[in-house]
Amino acid sequence: MRAITAFLLGLLAVVSFADSTFKVTMPRDGAFEIWVSDSINHYAKPKSTLSDTKELEFTTAENPSTSTVYAHDPQTGRVAESSLADIMKTKDWAPKADAFKRVYSVTIAVKNAKGPVNNVNLIVAIGATTNSRNLLDKENAEITLYNLPNPDLKISLSYDNDTKQTDTELHSVPADGPSHKIEISAPDFIEPVASVGTTATEGDAPKADSKEKDEPKTTRSPLAVLFNYLIGFGLVGGIGYGIYWYYKNNTTKVEAALKQAGIQASNPPDPTGAMPVEPQNKPLEKIQLGGVTPTPSDAGAAVAAVTPITANPRLVGSDGTAVNLSEGELTVGRENAGLTITGESSVSRLHAKLTRSGDSVTVSDEGSTNGTYVNGIEIASPTVLQSGDQVQFGAIQYRYET
Repeated sequence: MRAITAFLLGLLAVVSFADSTFKVTMPRDGAFEIWVSDSINHYAKPKSTLSDTKELEFTTAENPSTSTVYAHDPQTGRVAESSLADIMKTKDWAPKADAFKRVYSVTIAVKNAKGPVNNVNLIVAIGATTNSRNLLDKENAEITLYNLPNPDLKISLSYDNDTKQTDTELHSVPADGPSHKIEISAPDFIEPVASVGTTATEGDAPKADSKEKDEPKTTRSPLAVLFNYLIGFGLVGGIGYGIYWYYKNNTTKVEAALKQAGIQASNPPDPTGAMPVEPQNKPLEKIQLGGVTPTPSDAGAAVAAVTPITANPRLVGSDGTAVNLSEGELTVGRENAGLTITGESSVSRLHAKLTRSGDSVTVSDEGSTNGTYVNGIEIASPTVLQSGDQVQFGAIQYRYET
């Protein structure tokens, strides 16, 4: 668990370095706004950070290769811009006064002699971008545009279901001032057909053929996204491992609690690939012994017969084959074990372990799928065998003799 914790802390540290931090210094004292984006939506107010002083330490998770940094001077209503990638080369941005060329916002209102006119489409050419916007749901037949590339706007109106259009007029936003408004005169014969005064719904999609994107999009650094995913996977994996570790070391308590709750606990999957089976008596398959010499036994003798007590602990299979248990450990499994039971799918690759110390023999299960049983009872901890005990590995049964 300590290793997992250290790993996660390391990931958090790397993610923190994936963000971009730089210093902004404005050309004059006073408050200003700053934001970062990889696209421009002229119909939505930018989500910015406000600074009360001319200097600001700013951090963003946007992708430097595709993002632009904008600084708004509220005193002039103008905006400066610079590539985030260029700023991160020095981590310091100090735009000059003449760099504030973009227009932060301009409000366009459509009126005629009868008052506000909302039964029209407003057509605005912003540089190489042309947008058409219906004013039916706009308050006082007004619409506000943000972050314009230059102060010159070409504006016209279309009406009668876009079948008619007024002449295009060039309007220039004044050089200075915190807010700007342009009034457009509509033909007097145009009658409003909907009540004016409904609050505009931000995010209405304009009809546009734009080189600048109209839909705002936030793009995090790919490195930050990658490490966020790794942190999530690490947390889930750590929790899962903690649950598994607790279950493995407290199997009896967990299964007892589950049983009280009416839940039948099942054995965890065996990574060795043994097939789950119901415990049963089954004739012994072919056995390969690693370093253990099988001793022939009377094939006709009953399995349950008691062998005279000797100083030779052994396992006797249902076919009479006996396996002598030498001092030390003997592994039991389907492959490469001291006692190898080949071709038996109910036995795991490493199923159990027999340990002889003097005249005492202990059997323990090694996390098998189908369990190890002594006298029909599945064991959960090392168990000392007594002469005559029935020992079962998966579906294969032996009798223990001394």
